[in-house]
Amino acid sequence: MSDKLLEFIRLGSGLYKIIEERDLAYELARKFLKGEDISEEELKKLRESIDDWFDYSDKQKNEIKKFVEMEIVKKNLENSELPRKGAFILVFLLAWNMNRFKDCADFTHSDLLKFAEKLNEKIDPLLKKYEHFHDKTICDLRWDEIKPFLEDLKEALKFKKGKQCFKFLGQLEQEWVGSFKVAHLLFPKIFIPLDNPIAEGLKIKEKVHQKIKRKTKRGKKRGNSWNIDKNYRPIWEKSKEIFDKYKESDILKKLDEALYIIFSSTEKKKVKVRKLLNLS
Repeated sequence: MSDKLLEFIRLGSGLYKIIEERDLAYELARKFLKGEDISEEELKKLRESIDDWFDYSDKQKNEIKKFVEMEIVKKNLENSELPRKGAFILVFLLAWNMNRFKDCADFTHSDLLKFAEKLNEKIDPLLKKYEHFHDKTICDLRWDEIKPFLEDLKEALKFKKGKQCFKFLGQLEQEWVGSFKVAHLLFPKIFIPLDNPIAEGLKIKEKVHQKIKRKTKRGKKRGNSWNIDKNYRPIWEKSKEIFDKYKESDILKKLDEALYIIFSSTEKKKVKVRKLLNLS
């Protein structure tokens, strides 16, 4: 009898591949960070895929395209490294963490470049410090080895200057989506790239009252509670069991993809899947 969980993961991942145009940003960032060559054709597809990214205005998409053309395609042709690592991570964040950037209507190619340069400066020391993670999987590490990395990642993503949408606060409680997505990008066999709807759907993220700047119409301060020990650790440990059972190098991403179909995909995308499967 087939394993139901693995069947669910593979089916969900397959459906995700059909509807998710943003995934190319992840695939190319992973290739670059692994030191693999990226073709001009792949970069062309990346630039074209931006038109399919939801939640951005045409103006924003044009600025992102300009950034990709100038700082990734051009730098690729020139065989220049600076700031390509930060640039690929930023494009990945733009695609996978849109809520951070979509409300900043007036960001420009220049803003993106500055942010990529800051990322470039901070990610390299982090990768060097944790270079022993590169040959590890989630099953090789203990939680007390993971927490220091998350604290250092929090500091690496702490930017104090720039437009509001480019200010990572350096607090996992408020920046956990971007933090864990970057953690997965750097070490895909150790971290899963969950988002808010998945965390809330799995009931591992709680809505609570807390003191933050944003206010509701009634004037009460509200926010979300995210505690890495209470909320992320159980999912990390469960993922460890899943990885240990299936031994597939990309099982953590496939798990996220399957959960995305259930909790995060828009109704428009679900309709697309139903049509492709002749279920509409």
